[in-house]
Amino acid sequence: MIVVRRLPFLRVVLLSACISSALAAGTRAAPAESQPTNRWPPIVFYIAKGEPNACGPGCGEWIAAEGTIDENAHRRLRGLVNRLGKRKLPVYFNSPGGSLRPAWRSDGSCASTA
Repeated sequence: MIVVRRLPFLRVVLLSACISSALAAGTRAAPAESQPTNRWPPIVFYIAKGEPNACGPGCGEWIAAEGTIDENAHRRLRGLVNRLGKRKLPVYFNSPGGSLRPAWRSDGSCASTA
């Protein structure tokens, strides 16, 4: 009479199942951390002052722009420029970008709010 030993076969099947489930558990994607969509506040414009020649030869004042460009950014910049009168200051941006669409006309020219 022939006796078939199935024990080694069962061990292989069980070991394979354990290894497969362990690998599957290890390769699961970690839950995505929610990224803030906009960590920067809306852009603000102000007059910055520094040492002589801080922003170029003979330049000690400039317009600083910080934040995300939004739909009203061009109005705030225009308001500041109008208050400067005839003074012409350079503008330095510190911005992650934003929306320029509201400030541009469909023909590609800049919209004026004056």
